[in-house]
Amino acid sequence: IAAAQRPSAAKLLPENTILFLSVADAQDMAARFKNTAMGRMSEDPQLKPLVKDLYGTITDAVANLKVCEAALRSLRSKGKEMVEG
Repeated sequence: IAAAQRPSAAKLLPENTILFLSVADAQDMAARFKNTAMGRMSEDPQLKPLVKDLYGTITDAVANLKVCEAALRSLRSKGKEMVEG
């Protein structure tokens, strides 16, 4: 299928999608980020522990969301089984 015929990834996601991020060139984005004020702050030796902690907190939150989503799917499936018998 030609790229023009394919729907974009954003159109394939469910309606309840909270966040969708598309990056055409991740390496370019990372290089550009390093040139921003936030990028320079993240490289500051005094701020590195804070940035590392914040990144860890965000990673943990995403992992927890995945666990919650899996639990909700399981409950939804079990509820459907109970209703359908």
